[in-house]
Amino acid sequence: MPIYELGTIHVAPQGQELGGMAKDQASSVLTLHEFRHFNRNTVGQALDLLPGIHVSTNSRNEQVVHVRGFDARQIPLFIDGIPVYVPYDGYIDFNRFTTADLAAIQVAKGFSSVVYGPNTLGGAINLVSRKPQQRFEGDITLGAGQGNERSTAINRPGSKRRSS
Repeated sequence: MPIYELGTIHVAPQGQELGGMAKDQASSVLTLHEFRHFNRNTVGQALDLLPGIHVSTNSRNEQVVHVRGFDARQIPLFIDGIPVYVPYDGYIDFNRFTTADLAAIQVAKGFSSVVYGPNTLGGAINLVSRKPQQRFEGDITLGAGQGNERSTAINRPGSKRRSS
C-alpha cells in the first residue's frame, strides 16, 4: 500500500521581538511627550487618552482598565516585556504605576501575538522604561492642587556604562 505524503509546513516568526507590535495588529502607543502634555501622572490616567479603553475605579478604590470590554485578567500588564501578576485576585491597580520613569505605553488591542504568552485574549499593555541618554541625568516633577494636594516625582534613569 503506497504512503501518501501531505507535505511539510514551516512556521517561522517575522522577526517580531518580545513586546513588539505587529504591523497588522490594532495597537496604540502613548509617549512621554503625551504624558507631559496632557498632565497624566499614572498609567491609568494615561490609558484613558486612548480610544477603546475604559478606565474606572472599583469598590476597593483601585483603578481598573477595560480594553474593548476585556478586563485585566484577559489583558495582562507587562513592564519591558516582563509580565506583572497579582496573586490575590489577578486585578492590577493602574494607579500604582507612575509615568515618571516611562518612555512609552504600548497597547495591543484584540488578538495579540503569542509572544506575549497566555491570558492575552483581549490584548496586552506594555510599559516601556526610559533609557538614559547622557552619563548623568534625571528629572524632578513637582505639583500642587486644591485642598493641600501635592505630588512629586524624582527620576534618575541610571548612568551609561563605558565600554572598554
